[in-house]
Amino acid sequence: MKQILKDHKVVYTPAPSGTKRATGMVEKSNDLLEMILKKQFKKKSWPLYLNKGVYELSWRVIKHFGFSLYEILLGHQRSSTLEFKFPSLKRSKYTSEIIEFDWHQIQDPEEVEKHKDAVIHHVAIMETLRSDVERKDDWRRQVQKDRHDIGISQEIIFTSGSLVMLYDHAKAKMKLHASYRDPFVVIGFAGSHNKSYILRQVKGQKIKYLLRHCGKYRLRICLS
Repeated sequence: MKQILKDHKVVYTPAPSGTKRATGMVEKSNDLLEMILKKQFKKKSWPLYLNKGVYELSWRVIKHFGFSLYEILLGHQRSSTLEFKFPSLKRSKYTSEIIEFDWHQIQDPEEVEKHKDAVIHHVAIMETLRSDVERKDDWRRQVQKDRHDIGISQEIIFTSGSLVMLYDHAKAKMKLHASYRDPFVVIGFAGSHNKSYILRQVKGQKIKYLLRHCGKYRLRICLS
């Protein structure tokens, strides 16, 4: 992202975010700018939105200060929205064009149909962009879900005498620790809903565990 901004000669000051540390502010700002650019349908059009995206991001107001980043660091006063989008020179040009405009052509059936087609075409493009963004977002959420999935994706009914492994939530979060403890022997169901089992440890002690914590036993070979 830094190289893209540099290549297109865009000066980017990381805007304030919800984080308090400087590193978090920079990371959050970069993430927001990337989200803006990725919503554009074609990558080759990203440079067209860099200046506008950076400008708007840098104008977000720091809530507990009440001023934007430009006002705090540079003492810069932002122009009004009208002046920013339509400068005075352009407004005078638009005024002369409106005076000379032939308003009768608006009632022309061909022009009306062209306008309708243009509106429908614009709506279709926006819907395509929106569906594309939603599809990418759904894929991103699915990747995050799969990354944190403990690996139990189906319901298995164990019978008495089956060997099972138990998912260890505490050890699974530690590096170089096994996610499952084994083996355990299934004695029977622990309730009427068949969602939990009574297990017996090797030393004979009985414990009760929910079905979602149990997995099929897999023999592991230890090499010395």
